[in-house]
Amino acid sequence: MIFATENISQILDELVQFRADHPDITPVSKNDALLDLDRDTYELVNGLGNVSCTTARIDGRLVGCAIFMVFPMLHYKDKLLAECVLSFMAEEVDDYSAAYAKLIKAAEKTLKECGAFKVIYNVRKTYEGPINFASLGYQNIETVYEEVLQY
Repeated sequence: MIFATENISQILDELVQFRADHPDITPVSKNDALLDLDRDTYELVNGLGNVSCTTARIDGRLVGCAIFMVFPMLHYKDKLLAECVLSFMAEEVDDYSAAYAKLIKAAEKTLKECGAFKVIYNVRKTYEGPINFASLGYQNIETVYEEVLQY
């Protein structure tokens, strides 16, 4: 498996196709379940340098991805925050849990190189997927409440 930093603009179609081909994949956050990508906004934030995309490929085929929005922390302007907006690993990958953990670590390396101070994953309370974030050094620091205002 090869991990690489890729331009999000060049893999959007692959992402949509991957999710269509893997409808039962366990999303880390409930927002990962369906994709209705806003390509214009992705192009905009990517052009500003605010997107980090780390992929996992086997024989050139996309099998995993971790996408982060990277931006200055509002209360600490000299610090960059990286928030995961989408992550997945194909369940058919050998040693799925370990592969997913390696993807996260590869993404962290890239984020650290671009100057990110902190990484945030918003994880569903009911998440029972392959990643034990605590074992990777993450701390459960807050509870996020959500209310859908429009459908």
